[in-house]
Amino acid sequence: MKDLTINSTPQKQYRPGTSLVITAIASTVALSVGFYMALIYAPEEALQGGAQRIFYLHVPALWVGALAFLVVFISSLGYLFSRNTIWDIIARSSAEMGVIFLTLGIVAGAIWARPIWGIWYSFDPRGTTTLVLWLTYVSYIMLRSIVGSGPRTSRLSAFLGIVGFINVPLVFMATRWWRTLHPAPTIVTSDSESGMPQEMFLAFLVCLGAFTIFYAFLMIYRVQLEQIVERVQTARSTLGLF
Repeated sequence: MKDLTINSTPQKQYRPGTSLVITAIASTVALSVGFYMALIYAPEEALQGGAQRIFYLHVPALWVGALAFLVVFISSLGYLFSRNTIWDIIARSSAEMGVIFLTLGIVAGAIWARPIWGIWYSFDPRGTTTLVLWLTYVSYIMLRSIVGSGPRTSRLSAFLGIVGFINVPLVFMATRWWRTLHPAPTIVTSDSESGMPQEMFLAFLVCLGAFTIFYAFLMIYRVQLEQIVERVQTARSTLGLF
């Protein structure tokens, strides 16, 4: 029988890494400035009025959702080629963050659409491809929850993460390729210039940067947490506690 006596020496406590602390502070400051820029600094849009301010939440949230799925795509490739579990942890964590941000972007878009279009959601090419992307990565998370952990689950999830990313370019190109209720690109037009007033464009960039930093903070925290859980599970398995 194994000796399971707990060592009397003080156990090492978890301490957040420098990167986690830095991104936590940076995201707090950036989000605060972003909310100020969106609600106070940016001028009110002439036609849509105050409802247009949801734009500063809607678009950055969708951007970060797409960025998160790019990380899933790259990490999935990394896992398939190396079988290193850190890639799998990054992919799993980023998929969760991506679903959260994409959900936030979809909900914000629905709230914006109601007073402007008179409907909660438009199943035009942009709306449909976004919904398909959301469903794909919800399926990714459900797959991991239902099948369980292990190399087989990691491989299946990696394949789904790679295939699912194909839809991301479709979401961004939908307003360029098809007739859609969503407006044509105004942030950056075809001549590489912004179609927005300078104050609005600056507020958008600040909000975009703030959401990106916040995603980085959540990712660092989530990956570190997963690594701790993995070490605990390995230790329990070694001690025969499973």
